Amino acid sequence: GTMAMWKAATLLVALLCAVAYGAALNAPKRMIKDPSLECSLCQVVVSYVDKQLTTNTSQAEIVAILDEVCIVFSSYPSLKKECTNFIGNWGEALSYLIEEEASVTQICDGFSFCRINDTVPYFPHVALTGNVNTMSVTWLTYSLINETVAKWSLSPGGPIVGTATGTFSSYYAPGGYWHSVVMTGLKPATKYFYIVGSNAGWSEEQSFVTAPATSQNFSIAIYGDMGVHNSEGTTAQIKRIAKAGIINWVYHIGDISYGDDYPGNIYEYVWNQWFASMNDVTSLLPYQTCPGNHEYSCQHPLCAPYSGNFAAYNHRFRMPGVESGSNTNMFFSFDYSYAHFISISSETDYPACPFPSTFGNQLEWLENDLKKANAARSAQRPWIIVVGHRPLYTSSAQEHGVPNDYAVHLQAAVEQLFYKYKVNIYFSGHVHNYERLYAIYRNQVVSTNYINPNATAYVISGAAGCIEGLEVFPKDIPSWSANRYNATEGYGILDVSPTTLGWKFYRSTDNGLQDSFTLTKTRL
Repeated sequence: GTMAMWKAATLLVALLCAVAYGAALNAPKRMIKDPSLECSLCQVVVSYVDKQLTTNTSQAEIVAILDEVCIVFSSYPSLKKECTNFIGNWGEALSYLIEEEASVTQICDGFSFCRINDTVPYFPHVALTGNVNTMSVTWLTYSLINETVAKWSLSPGGPIVGTATGTFSSYYAPGGYWHSVVMTGLKPATKYFYIVGSNAGWSEEQSFVTAPATSQNFSIAIYGDMGVHNSEGTTAQIKRIAKAGIINWVYHIGDISYGDDYPGNIYEYVWNQWFASMNDVTSLLPYQTCPGNHEYSCQHPLCAPYSGNFAAYNHRFRMPGVESGSNTNMFFSFDYSYAHFISISSETDYPACPFPSTFGNQLEWLENDLKKANAARSAQRPWIIVVGHRPLYTSSAQEHGVPNDYAVHLQAAVEQLFYKYKVNIYFSGHVHNYERLYAIYRNQVVSTNYINPNATAYVISGAAGCIEGLEVFPKDIPSWSANRYNATEGYGILDVSPTTLGWKFYRSTDNGLQDSFTLTKTRL
C-alpha cells in the first residue's frame, strides 16, 4: 500500500512539475490560473483516485482519498496550493462522479477547463416538426456566436442543396448559447446530410431522414428516466438499434439528464454529459421529448436561480409547439405516418399539477387538438398516441386500484378527454420500472386482449436507468395491471402499422425480450 502510494505520488509530482514548468514557460506573466494546469490536475487526480478504488469503494472513502491527494505536493507549495484550490472547487463533484461514472476518462473532458474550442457546435440534435418538408436542429456553442446556420446536401460531402438560418438564446451565459434552425424545403422520406454552425466553426456532417408523406410502417424507441448513471446499458442498446436502422426515431418521455440530482454545482456539466453520451443517436434520429419533474430546476443554491421554470429543457430542445398551436415545448403534437402524437405536460398547467409554472391553457389546447385529430382519422392516420411523464395508472400511486397522489390529479385532468376522443394508448415514465396496464376507464378494466378496446391502454416505460435506481413494486397487484418488471433497466420499441400497435419491452442488460403485446384496431 505504502509503495503504491509512493509510486502514485512520484508520478503525480513529475507530471505536475512538467505541466507547471510548461505553463511557466508559456505564460510567465499570466496572473490567472492556467486552464491547462487545471485540466492536467483533474486528469491526474481522477486517475490517482481511480487506482485506489475497489468495486465497492464508498463516497466517503473517495472523499478521504481526495483529501490526501494534495499531501504529495508538500515540497512544492505553489502546486500544493493549486491542488488544494482544485479539490476545494471540484472535490464534491468529483467524489460523486468518480463513484458513479463508468468511464473515468469522460470525467475531466466534461469540465470547461479541458475544452479545446468554444466556437464550434456541440451536440447537434434533430427533431420532427409534424411537417414532412421540414426538420428542426438544435445545438450548443459555449461562446456567443451571432450566426446560426444549417446547410444540407443529398450525398455525403455533396453539393449544398439548402441553407437555413435560425435563432439562439441562453438561460445561463457561462453555460453557453443554444441555437435552433428549422430546415425547410425538404422532400419527404429522404436522407439528407447536414452541417450546422457558423464561420466560427462547423459541426461534423451528420444525416437524418425526413418523415414520409404516404403513411408506412415505422418503429420508435420509447423510454423515460434515463440520466447518465445506471443507463449505460440502455444507451448502448439505443445506439445499436439507431445505427442498425431498427427504429425511425426516439420518444424520451421526461427525466432526461438528472442534472438536478447531484450535490455540487454541476447541473450544466451533467446535462452536457447526457448529450455527449447520446450524440450518436440524437444527431441521426429525431429525438422527441416531453418534460419530467427532473427538468424543472437545479437544486444547488448556485444554479437554482438561473435554471428554474424548466429553463434547461426549453432551451436545449426544440419541439413542434409553434406548428401545433401550443407555442411551447411543454405540450405539443405532431403527425408522423399512421399516427398523431401528443406530448402533454404532466408537470404543469392543470388543476393541482406538481409545479406552479404556466405555459398556456394546456387542457383547452389538448381538447382542441384531440378533437381535430379524432375528426381527421383515416386509413392513412388511424392512431392517436399520447405521452406524458407521469402515469395515470401505476401500482406505485394507487390504493385498491384507485389512483392517488399525483396520479389522481392527472387522471382528473385528462382521462375523460382520452375517452371522449378515443386515445389509443398513453405512454409514461416517472416510476422507475416497467408496467403494462390493460385498457382502462375510470379504474375499471375495459379490455384485457387489446382487440378494438373502447378505452385507452397504458404503458409505463420508466426503467432506462438513472442515478436513483429501479423502484420496487408494492405487494398488491391492481386488477388493471397486466405485467410488472423491475429487475433490470430496459427500453421499449413500438411498431406501428395501419391496424396494429406492437409493443416490445427489452432488458438493457442482454437485450432479451421481457414483455410484449399487440393492440389491434380493425375499425376507425
